[in-house]
Amino acid sequence: DGTGMFRALVGCSNGDVFCFPEIPMAHILFRGGVGFSSQSACQSFAADPNVSSSRVILVRWLPGSNSRFMVVHMDGVIVVYDIRFKSQTRGKSEAPEDVSKAPPGAESPQSARHAVSVPPNGIPPSGNGAEGPTTPFHVGSIGYKRTGNSSGDVSVWRQAKGRKANPVMIMRINGAGVNGASLCPSKPSGSSSVLLALAGKDGYARVIDLSADTIVVSFRSYYGAMLCASWSPDGRYLATGGEDDLISIFCPAEHRILARGEGHNSWVSAVAWDSALCRDGRY
Repeated sequence: DGTGMFRALVGCSNGDVFCFPEIPMAHILFRGGVGFSSQSACQSFAADPNVSSSRVILVRWLPGSNSRFMVVHMDGVIVVYDIRFKSQTRGKSEAPEDVSKAPPGAESPQSARHAVSVPPNGIPPSGNGAEGPTTPFHVGSIGYKRTGNSSGDVSVWRQAKGRKANPVMIMRINGAGVNGASLCPSKPSGSSSVLLALAGKDGYARVIDLSADTIVVSFRSYYGAMLCASWSPDGRYLATGGEDDLISIFCPAEHRILARGEGHNSWVSAVAWDSALCRDGRY
């Protein structure tokens, strides 16, 4: 931004996140980064066991915001924080209920997992690979306003209007752990959607619209868990890899699979697009 400063987010295996809001670029370049934390005010966003204390697999600044960032946890919880707000001190009376427990009359975590899991034989039903909404796993909360239409298997909590505290938003992908995640680098033309792709342990790649609190579409692996996901630079296509030894290419906008790449003799744990070659409709 011309100030010679930059910000860094660090996610940890215990669920904690740290933000270094003002790191001098010259300090990193000429001093090797040694002791830069003493030159800036480090903000700590400690993991709340009532929300999630599992490993952080992705941290990203939200598009169009200078203060908000998103954290994806391995247990399927997505949290949005704002560096301008202080973390909310919560007691038992005002904490969201443990997202691993359902209130009376709701589905159990086991039934929610079963509703979205790959069949026991590891072979998904025939079709184009796209999956519609599944039965939601409802979780109540106190001190938070629950929003969204519970499309698919997602539950969302947001702070009440006018309340400035962290976390700003909590989203739970119910019954599904996450191995990988990718934030779409661009918004669809004429849309305000912020799309996030999640590679699920249950064999589903889910595309979440964070601005609408909904699952846009889900895709199945051929069999086994999804391990990684990556958006094309223009945000048009989604590549995934997993335990089926395949690279799959999906078009979320059209809700269909385009191709599966064979030839690997082991699990595909990472995928990436070459931005230098992705232009003029070529990838």
